[in-house]
Amino acid sequence: MHNLNRLRIGRFELRPAQRLLLHDGQPCRLGGRAFDVLMLLLENRDRVVTRAELVERVWPGLAVEPNNLQVQIWTLRKLLGKKSIVTVPRRGYRYVGPFTHAAVLRTPRWCADPRTLSGEVATPHTPIGQSLRARLRWNSRDD
Repeated sequence: MHNLNRLRIGRFELRPAQRLLLHDGQPCRLGGRAFDVLMLLLENRDRVVTRAELVERVWPGLAVEPNNLQVQIWTLRKLLGKKSIVTVPRRGYRYVGPFTHAAVLRTPRWCADPRTLSGEVATPHTPIGQSLRARLRWNSRDD
């Protein structure tokens, strides 16, 4: 799967790493299969995603009734709007609704150290992690 960062879909915010969909900042009740279908459609928004591909990726190795996929699509349309996902007859589905990449949050002053913005991973054992640990009193089982 492609690496999608946080996305805005109207009043929704999608946080793939957390498998979370927010509506006006509040978590939505969205099942795991519907979330996976949404991610696959967004990742492939430049083309039609076939029903077979959706079933293979969302229900790998399982025998799935055709209506299971239809239920997930219905759920997403109910949440995001009827016109957000189009059905391409005898082929599959395509996400056509609006979306934008969510703005990068402003870095809090306490971690505005240029080393924390370099892309280096902060773990308890790196200089950045040690600095954050000191500031946050980071307790880790790795010590």
